[in-house]
Amino acid sequence: MMAGAKAGHIVALCGGIGGAKLALGLSRVLAPEQLTVVVNTGDDFEHLGLHISPDLDTVLYTLGGIADPERGWGRAGETWNFMQALAGLDGENWFQLGDRDLAMHATRTSFLREGGTLSAFTAQAARKLGISVQIVPMSDDAVRTIVQTEEGDLPFQHYFVRRRCEPVVKAIRFEGARSASPAPGVLELLAGPAARAIVICPSNPYLSVDPILSVPGCAMRWPRASAGDRRVADHRWAGRKRTDCEDHARAWRVGYDRGYRGALSRSDRCARHRSCGCRRRHVRRSPGAGDADNDEKRGRPRAACTRGSGFCRGPSGLIV
Repeated sequence: MMAGAKAGHIVALCGGIGGAKLALGLSRVLAPEQLTVVVNTGDDFEHLGLHISPDLDTVLYTLGGIADPERGWGRAGETWNFMQALAGLDGENWFQLGDRDLAMHATRTSFLREGGTLSAFTAQAARKLGISVQIVPMSDDAVRTIVQTEEGDLPFQHYFVRRRCEPVVKAIRFEGARSASPAPGVLELLAGPAARAIVICPSNPYLSVDPILSVPGCAMRWPRASAGDRRVADHRWAGRKRTDCEDHARAWRVGYDRGYRGALSRSDRCARHRSCGCRRRHVRRSPGAGDADNDEKRGRPRAACTRGSGFCRGPSGLIV
């Protein structure tokens, strides 16, 4: 059990921008010892010799009160002198790193190279930013989201930011997940008597939540939890009925026969679309689209609407 965890503890499984917003709200209504935010690290990668943790940094910046409110990622008041100088040297400038943001990446990289763990650095950074709730990576081991496309395998950031989701997706895998271990204390918290609820933040199910659940033991601990008031709450669907189309759109593009909270099988898609009433208003988005984490993240512009992508708008207007 993590230090300080008490009865009524909430565990929030979190991605980047959208998840960080809910985590911030939870931190404002819960006592610090009642909340632990477990953050996706499948997006992590090395760039220009630096260890980049996009979702962790977004959560740290948001809860630390220094996130850019317009972009949703990065720090407020950011400057871009480094990127301008990098472009002038024909360096790899496809991934935006602000001048202030660089301090986080450089410090983390140095910490890890000296033998520290990602969870230890995250705890240290949270304290420096005045964050009192617990923020932990899903694992201290390397788990990397790999997007399998018609052009070959692409690390997530290369697919999402560098290629702007252009290659057609065939499947998604989480490299290193089978041999990874949850960060210290995560399994004990998920299975312990203090945990009252597991909250799935409004983060992309395939790209932000699934990587967390792919770490051995995380998903299996849910039904074993012994708390009397046990719930799994998904903020995205709170208060409204989920439609067949929404379930189905998540599974269609990558052909999953199983999916996030029971996505429909690919073989049923045509019949389901005819009956769901969504009018098949498709948008040309990737499996990385459809939530606040991925709308215009890292400067990617919104794609134009089109048919045939397998993603549609549900009755509430939510792009899934």
